[in-house]
Amino acid sequence: MIFLKENFERKWCVSHDYSRDYCWYDSDFQRSCKSDEMYIDECGDTSYQQEFELIEFGNREALIKVAEQDRCWTRRGEIVKLEPCDYTGRFDRQIFYAKNGDFNDNRFEISQPRNSDDCVTTHHHPKAREVVQMDSCGAARSHTSNYWRMDPTGWI
Repeated sequence: MIFLKENFERKWCVSHDYSRDYCWYDSDFQRSCKSDEMYIDECGDTSYQQEFELIEFGNREALIKVAEQDRCWTRRGEIVKLEPCDYTGRFDRQIFYAKNGDFNDNRFEISQPRNSDDCVTTHHHPKAREVVQMDSCGAARSHTSNYWRMDPTGWI
C-alpha cells in the first residue's frame, strides 16, 4: 500500500444548511446530513452557506455566528451545532477561544472551553462533507487539521 502526502494546503471551509444525501462522521461513518450541524467543503462553493461573523468579547473570546442569521456555533458533546445565539456571553457552550494565535491572525486554533485541550477540527484529514467537531488539539495537530483562518470566501 502506498500513502501519498500532499505538499500543498487545501482550502476547506465550514459549510452549513446542507442538502446532500450523506455526510461523514468520524471520517468513515456516513449518515444523513443535519441542518443544525456544520461540515467541511471546498471554499467558495456557492451552493452551501459558508459565511460567519465574529462577535468578540475580548481576551480572544468570541461567539461565531452565521452571517445574517441568529444561529451560533454551540458545543454539544463532540459535535459543534448551530443554535440560537446568546449575545450576553453567559452561555459558555457558545464561547470559543482563539488558541495559539488570535482571531485576527493569519492562523489560529479554535478551542472550547478556554483551558481545554479540545479544538474545533475534523476527525481526521479533512474531506468534503466531514462534520466539524471537537477533538484533541494534539490529534488535530498530528493530522495538521488544527489551524483556521478567516478568509473572504469563508472559514478555512
